Amino acid sequence: MAKVPLTPETVIAVGNQPTADDLRVFFQGILGFLYDDYAITLEHKQFWPRNKGKTLEQIIDNILRSPINYTAADDDTNNLPHEIFSIITSAQRAFILEFNNKMNELGYDYGGKVGGPSYECKYVLIYGKTNTKSRPITARVYISNRFIAVRFYFKDVDKHREYIENAPKYIKSAFAFKDGDCKNCSINCKKMHNYTIDGVAYSKCPWSTFFFRYCTLDMLEDYMALYSKFSEK
Repeated sequence: MAKVPLTPETVIAVGNQPTADDLRVFFQGILGFLYDDYAITLEHKQFWPRNKGKTLEQIIDNILRSPINYTAADDDTNNLPHEIFSIITSAQRAFILEFNNKMNELGYDYGGKVGGPSYECKYVLIYGKTNTKSRPITARVYISNRFIAVRFYFKDVDKHREYIENAPKYIKSAFAFKDGDCKNCSINCKKMHNYTIDGVAYSKCPWSTFFFRYCTLDMLEDYMALYSKFSEK
């Protein structure tokens, strides 16, 4: 009998258990960088019989991306608003807490206010310079029950071209991507980002640039190193 490929509609049942490699390849394709956060959850021998009768799509939606059990009694939130933790996973929560710590150390905070919805995300944390009236914005964190995204406000990309070209894919892809080109929608706009990566010239709308999606804690060090690079005087 020919092997039937796994799809989100595959129903878990006795007799159709795939190999460990096939299961890993399927979930890596669906979850991308998030796969490592859930590798234990997907441990092959227990995973299939434990979820008998469910589709793989239900596993993704109802188990892997289920929100954490958060209560106001938790004391490790660093004064971040309680409501944002009600829709995210423990891995996403760990990223937000540590990102917040890093930005606080650099003299930025979210100002005690939660924005949103925006860009299909329910909540947004906007990081501005502390102890200033204008609070110049340096980063935003977009929070949904599907992913966490960070957006930095960079300029002079060409100055850091070599660094970006040698960065991991999840860094480089925020600069070298197909969508979001400048459409010259306003003759008065002087904020488009023009730069070159790997010999390809880009002219991007300022509203489309420098989004880092599906953030995980193991990526944070690279994000902050990039931020430090752009912050150099």
